[in-house]
Amino acid sequence: MASEFSVQVQGDQALLKVLADLRGRTGNLTSAWKLIGAELVSNADRRFDTKTDPAGIPWAPWAPRTARLRAKQGRGTLLELTRLMRASLSSTADADGVTFGLGRSYGLFHETGTRKMVRRGMLLASVDPATLGDTDRRTVLDILMEHLHG
Repeated sequence: MASEFSVQVQGDQALLKVLADLRGRTGNLTSAWKLIGAELVSNADRRFDTKTDPAGIPWAPWAPRTARLRAKQGRGTLLELTRLMRASLSSTADADGVTFGLGRSYGLFHETGTRKMVRRGMLLASVDPATLGDTDRRTVLDILMEHLHG
C-alpha cells in the first residue's frame, strides 16, 4: 500500500498576491489548479531524466558502496531502481488548491535527506523553508495569470 507525504509551500508574496486577486475576480479556480498540478508533475518527472533538483542542482551521485552494488546488479539509475517512485508522481486539485507529490512514503527521505542519505529533491528547491524552484514558480504564476486574464 502506497503512502503519501505532502509539504505546504507558503510565504511566496508574488503567488499570494496573484491568488488574492484571482479569488476576488473568479469564484472557482479548479481548472487552473488541475492544470498547475499536471504541469508540476511533468516538471518533477523531467527531473528524473536530468537528475537535478528544482533549483537545477545536480543530484549527488550514489555513495561508493551503492555504486558498486548497482554495478554488480547491472540495473537501475539514480532514484530509479524500480521506477515505482517516479510512477507515483501525481496531483489532485479542487476549488481550494492543488496537491502534488509522490505516492511512495520513501520519497520523503529522498526529498528531505536523512542523517545517512543526502537530499535529492524532486518537488522542492528547498525544504527549509519549503520553496518551489524557479521553473515551478513560473509555471504556477503563468497559469494563474493566464486564468486571471483569460
